[in-house]
Formats: sequence, structure tokens, C-alpha cells
Amino acid sequence: MTEELKDLIEAKFNIVYLADEGEGKDKNFIYEQSTPAKTWLIKHSLNKYPSLILFDNEGNFMLSEIKYINTEEIIINFNSEVAGKAILN
Repeated sequence: MTEELKDLIEAKFNIVYLADEGEGKDKNFIYEQSTPAKTWLIKHSLNKYPSLILFDNEGNFMLSEIKYINTEEIIINFNSEVAGKAILN
């Protein structure tokens, strides 16, 4: 494995969250899962099927199975118990 590939794989993300909820602005929501769990149930009031980004508590990007129940509920399934954040937009 090349050093460049190692750096890419080991990259961590820092998020700065800014939200302006004025008229005509897109809605955002941050969900925090403080207790490690294999399944996260996210309830939000965005009234849409938002895009989302998942991070563990160390700031590492995570991939998972995502199921939209409706425009206000999402289920996220992981292979192991994990705590972290979901940023919905």
C-alpha cells in the first residue's frame, strides 16, 4: 500500500456546523448517539428525506445501511455497536 493511499484511508474529518433557518433556507439537523448501539433510530422534523453523513466520536467517517421510514424517521444499521453523530441536510 502506498503512503498516499494510507493517508487517504486514515483521513479524519472535522465538521463546522452553521445553520441559518430563515425563510427559504434549507433545514438541517444533528443527531447524537451517545450510547454505542448497532441500530440508530433518528427522529427529526425536517419533513423530507435528508442526505446524511455519519461520524464516530473520534471524527471518523462511517458507512452503514440506511433505511428511510418516512420523511421524519431514519433507521441506521451498523455491523457493531457505535456512538457518534449523524448530520442531516
